[in-house]
Amino acid sequence: PLEATDEVCLTCKGEDNGGDGDQGCTPGYWKQAHHFFAWENPPYDPRNTAFVDVFDKCDKIGAYDGKSLLGALRQGGGGYKALGRHAVAALLNAASGGVDYPWAEDEVIAAVNDACSPRNRDAAIALKDDLDEWNNLGCPLGNGKGGSNGNGNSNGGGSSNGNGGSYSSSSSSWSWWAW
Repeated sequence: PLEATDEVCLTCKGEDNGGDGDQGCTPGYWKQAHHFFAWENPPYDPRNTAFVDVFDKCDKIGAYDGKSLLGALRQGGGGYKALGRHAVAALLNAASGGVDYPWAEDEVIAAVNDACSPRNRDAAIALKDDLDEWNNLGCPLGNGKGGSNGNGNSNGGGSSNGNGGSYSSSSSSWSWWAW
């Protein structure tokens, strides 16, 4: 996993949230309308909070032009688009009182901003990989209807994501990163 460096994050993993950091819900969980109950709203509104209002150093990255947090979650593709999906999921995991995520909100925001400004491809790849891993730790949140969160469903990449049918990329796919 990513270690604290002055290039990627400003604080050490887990220092602010005091948790064990052993839970995380995937971008696929957070982008589903029936899971909007779990968004910390305010301050994060799925459709009305702009990605660059939270991750302000990413305003020069074309992948986020006009995107809400939900828009960043829903767009496909690699590169900064993949980082955006995992950044939003990480932010929502960190903000949720029901998820024991490895980082606090300010750590997620700082790390993503560091990867965006200046455009630092190596930091973006490393951060996306770690956020992907942490977002797949297993989701303790239900579906808002008293049902299960789908533990054990595969995301198609061979790994279990704990909440069914969500996106995850593998490190063997870096050839499709568009910079």
